[in-house]
Amino acid sequence: MNSIILDTNVFLLFIMGLLNPEKISSHKRTSIFTVNHFTYLEAVIRNYKNILICPNIITEIDNLLQNSFTGDDKFRYLIITKEIFTKSIEKYYESKIVITDWEYERLGITDAVILRMAKEADLLVSGDSTLCDYAKSLGITILDFKKYVNDTLFK
Repeated sequence: MNSIILDTNVFLLFIMGLLNPEKISSHKRTSIFTVNHFTYLEAVIRNYKNILICPNIITEIDNLLQNSFTGDDKFRYLIITKEIFTKSIEKYYESKIVITDWEYERLGITDAVILRMAKEADLLVSGDSTLCDYAKSLGITILDFKKYVNDTLFK
């Protein structure tokens, strides 16, 4: 399928970088990242044909970013998210089914859905090391973005 999944935190970096890379370090949701982190993420994403998304991730992104912008930034945010979400492949898993998974009890609904999706994807990029550990235990290919960020701090 040649597809990639970005968890919410990594997706926030992607959107902020597309909106304005210079604002990455000053926005409260992406301040741990740099422009170089965005550039690397963008290069990783370019290797994949499709981004897989789900309503859970979209809702979290929108709840965290929608009210962060005004004026031109708000307009650009809306354009960028509409374009990304339109071009992505959206997967839906019923919550009443997902809550029966053991992952739900340990990770919550969104991460349980992400793990279900990741079984159909080629790469999961996550800033959540716990989610990455669970994904690895299931044989899912991951990029632990938190580890990547931490490793770049000392170079």
